[in-house]
Amino acid sequence: ARAPRRAGPLGSHPVIVPDTAPNAVNHTTYVGRAPHEAFFTPDGGEVWVAVRGEDYIAVLDGTSFAEKARITVPNGPGMTIFSPDGKQIAYVTTEPAGYLNVSARAIVNGDWAGPVTTVTRDNSFGKALQYFADHDFHPQPAWLRAGSGLLLVAHRNGRLGSVNLFRVP
Repeated sequence: ARAPRRAGPLGSHPVIVPDTAPNAVNHTTYVGRAPHEAFFTPDGGEVWVAVRGEDYIAVLDGTSFAEKARITVPNGPGMTIFSPDGKQIAYVTTEPAGYLNVSARAIVNGDWAGPVTTVTRDNSFGKALQYFADHDFHPQPAWLRAGSGLLLVAHRNGRLGSVNLFRVP
């Protein structure tokens, strides 16, 4: 039997914290429209959730999962991922023209510190691929172990089902 659906505040979608051992929901927190991937800070004290439909990152307490702050980001954020030392965050955004790009920014005490570093820009490689546009597509950045750079996946010049891996200092 399915669990009954619970509605949140109008225009709000849930972030669900599961407990995989008993296959149960431990907690449900409602954030804005279209939350997209949640990541714990390296110290486990907070959970950052990109809220794609409203252009911000919801900062949740890592124990109670109550929303404690909102950090504004441009154009449809997705996937926020922390550097291993917790001093930087990389996130996917659809800035400037609707294609998935990666930006990075330093963070101090749970807030932005310094300017945005644009890691990727809209790049047309002149040939549309089946199921893709003719632009790069960077959906999932990953920090190098020492935090010295990022690994990016892109379908640039790839065939259907293949991708290229790029290292960005």
